[in-house]
Amino acid sequence: MRQAYLQSTIVRLTLMLVVAQVVAFSLGLTVIHRFTEATIITDARTAAEVARDDFIDDFQEGGALGLVKSIDARLRARDDRNFIVLLRGPDGERVIGNLREWPPTVADIMSWQQLWLYREGGKAAEPMGVVTTRLPNGYALLTGEALEAQRQLARASEKAFLYALALGVVIAVLMAGTVAWILARRIDVFSRAAHDFVGGGL
Repeated sequence: MRQAYLQSTIVRLTLMLVVAQVVAFSLGLTVIHRFTEATIITDARTAAEVARDDFIDDFQEGGALGLVKSIDARLRARDDRNFIVLLRGPDGERVIGNLREWPPTVADIMSWQQLWLYREGGKAAEPMGVVTTRLPNGYALLTGEALEAQRQLARASEKAFLYALALGVVIAVLMAGTVAWILARRIDVFSRAAHDFVGGGL
């Protein structure tokens, strides 16, 4: 009866160790995963805002024509396919950029938003993060970053998270099993010693 109780106690202790280790490991991986996602989006937002500020400076220096030339040069020279820009004229029509049109749901002045938009020549909408600002003389400027690469990285991070979690569970089970085995042997030694003592084998 006592032996069964001890075995039951060891089993419960083993399960508690497994659960505790899995929970701790999961929390750690979740924090890392969330931090990675936040860093990716923050970098994209920073890139969009920096581009917006640069173009505002170009507009102030060279007016609408200078801004058009700056956007055209940047689109031609930029290797980053994720870069998004669109200049809308006072008449509401597209002047230059690599978006098909100004999104109807996007205001002239808007902080960072994540939307699905159509790139010029694109057949399907893409996830993008954009910011907009109103320029003098009725112009409006949109800058942003396509987020498909970030989404792929996030999916890869999620897959790595699941693999790491599975590995963590296996490690937790092995560690808890080892601890339980060591504990069972120690308890068995003490139990034998106590039995011998009671039997007069001091």
